[in-house]
Amino acid sequence: MSSPVDLLLITWNRREYVERTLENLLSSDDNFRLYCWDNGSKDGAADIISEARDERIVERHFSPVNVMQRYPTEWFLEKSKNEIIGKVDDDTLVPQGWIEKLSPLVSEYEKVGMVGCWTFW
Repeated sequence: MSSPVDLLLITWNRREYVERTLENLLSSDDNFRLYCWDNGSKDGAADIISEARDERIVERHFSPVNVMQRYPTEWFLEKSKNEIIGKVDDDTLVPQGWIEKLSPLVSEYEKVGMVGCWTFW
């Protein structure tokens, strides 16, 4: 895959989750660019986002209040210019290589617009 997948990560007061999610995501060799939005966290989640160091993190936004999902998603859609985009929840540990497995499906089949995963049993 030549161009990276743009990913959005939104968090709000979920420090323990976002810490694990970021560590897992950034430990992979997957080709992505990450846009992070913190929704006014007061529990240290914003610090985790702020302190994360990886060249794949291209934008970080720190909202003073929780604006939920709509505004961060609109912000991401305005910023992202790649053919394939996605969202990773702050409580999701994606498997290694997941982008390389899913990207061809989205690119190759015109009727596939999004691939989602259910993380709760």
